[in-house]
Amino acid sequence: MRRVVLAAWLAACASSPPEATVPADRAVRYAADTVAYHVNAWRLVEQDIQGQTTRENVRRNLWLRAVLGPSQGDTLTAQLGVDSITEIGSAFPQGDLIAARGVTWTARLAPNGHLMDFAGPTGSGVTSQLFNTLRDFYPRLPPDGVDAGDRWVDTVTQDVDLGGVIVTVTAVHHHEALGMEPHGAEQALRLRVVTDYALSGSGSQSGQPLSLDGTGRRHADEWISPRGRYLGSIAADTAQFEILLTALGMSIPVRQWRADTTRVVR
Repeated sequence: MRRVVLAAWLAACASSPPEATVPADRAVRYAADTVAYHVNAWRLVEQDIQGQTTRENVRRNLWLRAVLGPSQGDTLTAQLGVDSITEIGSAFPQGDLIAARGVTWTARLAPNGHLMDFAGPTGSGVTSQLFNTLRDFYPRLPPDGVDAGDRWVDTVTQDVDLGGVIVTVTAVHHHEALGMEPHGAEQALRLRVVTDYALSGSGSQSGQPLSLDGTGRRHADEWISPRGRYLGSIAADTAQFEILLTALGMSIPVRQWRADTTRVVR
């Protein structure tokens, strides 16, 4: 069942464009830029199987290059590429991690932070996880930009294919723009986001039919500069869900903890 747990971890906060209506003439909007990021992701997963508790403790380091360029209309062209990736405690073979280096996805970045027409390798294993995660890489903004003091809520739903199991994630995001503050070498607008989400799905893996249901909550602080550069985030996430092996009538409770940090390296 490890494969399902890993996929659910990455899909937990999958989202699509917010539908909130906000006033126009906001100050901060995304702009063309080239940035290298380091993403540090830690997760602990516990599963209870027939009276025994198993634990998976994984730390991932991902070095990512993001290029935003001008496009037609109000969107930006976007390219996200993996420079390097390592994992401690990984369930993936070292060869899979090496093969992910250099993988690139393309999209168009909408003013609200949605990466539209996200395209590129989906593959399996770590490449599939990165595909599901990176298409939601940028913080969500009101369509007309954001300024200190803004608050908005959006509810979004997205289906994610997790290797034969289709999971529907419904997330309610509560956003607040706290104000400008020093962040690294420049000023940044700090965004605070609290997300409550539910996930459910069914399908089969390795010929075994299964279903999945659960809930979670994510707390995040995100920073964006006045000139429209995404400067990184700090997030923590907890979730509880249940995997039902339908043919066996077996239920597997799962608990999951995550901590993720994204920062600019150049």
